[in-house]
Amino acid sequence: MAAPLVSVIMPSFDAERFIAESIDSVIAQTVEDWELIVVDDASTDATTAIVADYRRRDSRIRLIPQQTNRGVATARNLGLDQAQGELVAFIDSDDVWYPEKTAKQVAAMDRSHADLSYTAYERRRDGRPAGIVAAPATIRYDELLQRCVIGCSTALVRRATCGAVRMPPIRRRQDHGFWLELLRDGSRTAVGVNEPLVSYRLHGASLSANKLVSAAYSWKLLRQIERVPFAKAVRLFGGYAADSLMLRFRWSMQRKTACGNAAPGR
Repeated sequence: MAAPLVSVIMPSFDAERFIAESIDSVIAQTVEDWELIVVDDASTDATTAIVADYRRRDSRIRLIPQQTNRGVATARNLGLDQAQGELVAFIDSDDVWYPEKTAKQVAAMDRSHADLSYTAYERRRDGRPAGIVAAPATIRYDELLQRCVIGCSTALVRRATCGAVRMPPIRRRQDHGFWLELLRDGSRTAVGVNEPLVSYRLHGASLSANKLVSAAYSWKLLRQIERVPFAKAVRLFGGYAADSLMLRFRWSMQRKTACGNAAPGR
């Protein structure tokens, strides 16, 4: 069997509420030449049964169950080890791709000869819009170090240029560390598609829900993974906090605008 154009890697853990919608969004892509590798991180609910049912109906879907919970970085890296596609994409088991997501990214990468691409994405809470995160036209290592603008479920990377690069073994911010390593030496390029092509679900179980824990992992990424000097790390960490507050303000204003536009008689 010929290798697919795109290998899609989906880590899962106790994802029975949302994983069917995520898988359906991959199946609905206008680009049909893909494989979906679901790496289940020892779920205790019906997640693996749901994926196994999809697998019986669509041979492009693969399920790799893990017997012990080892974290999302390990799951994604196992998916990278198993991927056969020319391109590798990531999607979390509670996120949703819009149908033309893959096609628009492939076109952007072909035009620019980029190694990595990413898109804008929409954040949703309880089914309602909670703001849009824009995608800059391009990003370099030093800019990415200041702020991660690449949502993991939006990323598409050439497997050949990815090579042996893997996500660092930390529970959070491992995707940020992965993009940083890909772009660190300047030999790889990244291109953004500034159109929201992914719906990112906000809920209490999401990894980014606990801001204090996320902040701790941001510091760990700077100091232990990227080896940023202490003084510079303090400046960058302060920038992360300021950006977070600014984004929360913008999303709040966007929600108010959306609610105002939807109000009767307006």
